[in-house]
Amino acid sequence: MRRSLFCICCLAVVSLVCAQGWEVQPCHPTLNDLNSIARVSPTVLWAVGQKGTVIRTDDAGVTWAAQASGTQANLSDIFALNSSTAWAVGDSGTMLHTTNSGQSWEMHRATDFRLVAVTFTNAQNGWVVGYRGFALHTTDGGETWLTVSILNTGSDLHDIQFLNDSRGWIVGSVGSRFYTSDGGTTWIDQMGTWQTGILWSVQFVDDSSGWAAGDRSKILHTTNGGTSWNDPHLGYDGNGFVSVNFADPLHGWIAADNGTLLRTADGGITWHETAIPLNRCRKVLFSDSLHGWSVGEMGRVLQTEDGGTTWASLTGYYLQDNVQSVYFCDPRTGWTAGDNGSIHRTTDGGRSWVRSGSGTTIDLYGTWATDRDTAWVVGDGATILRTTDGGATWQPQNYGTGYYLWAIAMQDGHTGWTVGSQGTILYTTDSGARWTAQTSGTDHFLYGIAVSGQTVYVVGDYGDVLHSTDDGATWDLQTLPVLSSFGGVAAIGTDSAWAVGDGIIARTTDAGTTWTCMNVQASPQSVTFSDHLNGWAAARSGVMLRTTDGGNTWTGWDSGIPWDLAAITFPTAGQGWAVGQIGIILHYGGEAAATPHLPVPAVTRDYALSAYPNPFNASTMLRMAVPVSGAASLSVYDVTGRLVTTLQNGFLSAGIHTYRFDGQDLSSGIYFARLSAAKGSTSQKLILLK
Repeated sequence: MRRSLFCICCLAVVSLVCAQGWEVQPCHPTLNDLNSIARVSPTVLWAVGQKGTVIRTDDAGVTWAAQASGTQANLSDIFALNSSTAWAVGDSGTMLHTTNSGQSWEMHRATDFRLVAVTFTNAQNGWVVGYRGFALHTTDGGETWLTVSILNTGSDLHDIQFLNDSRGWIVGSVGSRFYTSDGGTTWIDQMGTWQTGILWSVQFVDDSSGWAAGDRSKILHTTNGGTSWNDPHLGYDGNGFVSVNFADPLHGWIAADNGTLLRTADGGITWHETAIPLNRCRKVLFSDSLHGWSVGEMGRVLQTEDGGTTWASLTGYYLQDNVQSVYFCDPRTGWTAGDNGSIHRTTDGGRSWVRSGSGTTIDLYGTWATDRDTAWVVGDGATILRTTDGGATWQPQNYGTGYYLWAIAMQDGHTGWTVGSQGTILYTTDSGARWTAQTSGTDHFLYGIAVSGQTVYVVGDYGDVLHSTDDGATWDLQTLPVLSSFGGVAAIGTDSAWAVGDGIIARTTDAGTTWTCMNVQASPQSVTFSDHLNGWAAARSGVMLRTTDGGNTWTGWDSGIPWDLAAITFPTAGQGWAVGQIGIILHYGGEAAATPHLPVPAVTRDYALSAYPNPFNASTMLRMAVPVSGAASLSVYDVTGRLVTTLQNGFLSAGIHTYRFDGQDLSSGIYFARLSAAKGSTSQKLILLK
């Protein structure tokens, strides 16, 4: 039965506060990319990266502490003289120095150019190189720095290495290679007429043998101190090599920004390919033939103990695939499901997550668990999977094909529902051994479901809210007069429920007879209530909303991360989890429970683009975040690259902008929306289903 609802609309003014009590799980010292790492001893390491990030471990990576660098400039390199003294360099001429193990960092600045690499041959003699041929030299431990002319070059200088106080090499853009044999008093151009493109890294193992690597898979080798260089033509096309490191004359590694790793055990006569599990690798460092470290995206530090064959994370990890749902059956046992068939389980309250082999690579959108061993996930292709052994194995419970299942909820261990595209509602009374279709009365997409006793709520496109009090034998289809699609719903008791969507929160206290609709300055995707008063909603761009009065008022909380949050759950009022893009998992343990030395870092917003609903039938809303005012365009292309439509092309002020993409006259299939601006760009995959 369909009936229109009386809906009281008002504006909820959401004030944004700091997200005390939220932390990333497993714990990260930072979510900023790391660019360099320095090893002082088997237990002490430093790493530096974007936005002034400096982190350090004194226990071989078991724990890490974020250090206050005093700058937001991106840091490119770090060199540690000992456990107390280190130098770091970066953008805008930034030079940092510590003599107390990083408890404080002193700022030096001799230029506005970007500084890329720093090295010392002893405690007094050090070098820094950077853009536009800029080089600095100190002979008094950094008390004074003198500008050095490197043959009046205008090339950007990217790396510098000294074998001793006298002999050193520099590499940079357009294949620049320079050599000194007198401690830098004079420099010799070793490039000649052979311009190889950008070189990012150089290392010599002795006076004669050296290696350099850079863009377009360029690897150079010299056996005469750089007088001549040859390309060994290793055949690795398309990789941008960013780091060369040799632990001894025989054992060496060359890393690419996409994680490709080449290693040799015979001084470069032969090379073997392996991989570092990083999408943006920035540096590799080995202390011997077995033990090495790598840094890169999202604050990740990886370690190998077998020469690079396998790598383990030292700074926690994120789940990589977008996480679409999360459910905890108790405060210690939880499950997540996401893109590419990813399923993860924790039994220690989220301190560690173990991937479960789902046996599929399709996207999974919903999950539910009744105990630590029994759980269900649903997703693309009408997929329903169930485990009864803690995720060791998953059994398919598919019902039909060709549609999406977005959410699942169980009333108990036997009775439950799953909902999805084309108004699909499936019902089981035998733990999923058999699923039967129920008549929803709509062909719209259904995205969320909540079960409270015999009462069931389902929400979806175009303000649809379905309500049943007889286990789904009949559904009352209620359409709220709003433009938003509802993505999530929560229910407490028989009368109280809340539904959320882009810019809207709807609430009923009379089993759906009337709804109060609040316009909010956020885009909530999921909502949860632990009791009649305490509720949370997870939104796009890392925003969360909280109520302590049953939804009369909501306070916006900035989680400190810029990615869209897809789902949130609170098994108790003081314990909750939220998940979202790039596999991020956030944990809430109360305002006083945030880990002091591993806080969720503040991350500056970047260009972002999202679509909701997606997949969609007929139309979807494209939401883009523009951090800087200026010219920007938003266009949609088909899979062949043909322009379908341009939704925006001109000046935009900084902020959030929303556009409707109408696919009513288009064929079903995959499309791509692209946001382009002078200072950034991003794209979003769109799936049109009819």
